[in-house]
Amino acid sequence: MKRAVVVEDFEPLANVWKKMLQDLGFNDVTCYPCADSFNSGEQDSKLIDLVLLDINLKNNTNGIELARSIRSVNLASKIVFVSMHHDDYYIEQCKPLGISGFISKSMPRELIQMGLESIMHTEDDFLELRPVF
Repeated sequence: MKRAVVVEDFEPLANVWKKMLQDLGFNDVTCYPCADSFNSGEQDSKLIDLVLLDINLKNNTNGIELARSIRSVNLASKIVFVSMHHDDYYIEQCKPLGISGFISKSMPRELIQMGLESIMHTEDDFLELRPVF
């Protein structure tokens, strides 16, 4: 069974991510609105195959800090940041955490799906999908 977690504070978008992951073959997809909800709901994060994280979450929580927390107990899960903030500053903050990718929410759905498929089928590569200006 493939398991994914989405940490996204905008519920309609969390539902889009959930449907997309189900379409990609994830049997168990759980959505959380903030880092605090994830921390209290995921006692065993070692069993998660993929985590999609927004960078800026409600309640002044931060996806980057949550990724650090996940990495402290779980090196195997693929972590992908999805954000409207796609400047170099955020990407450079994320890379040292050993994440698998950074995807801009403004990218077309088809590209996002292809990117997630690629991330799940490769090892040690960092995928970056963001607009080029």
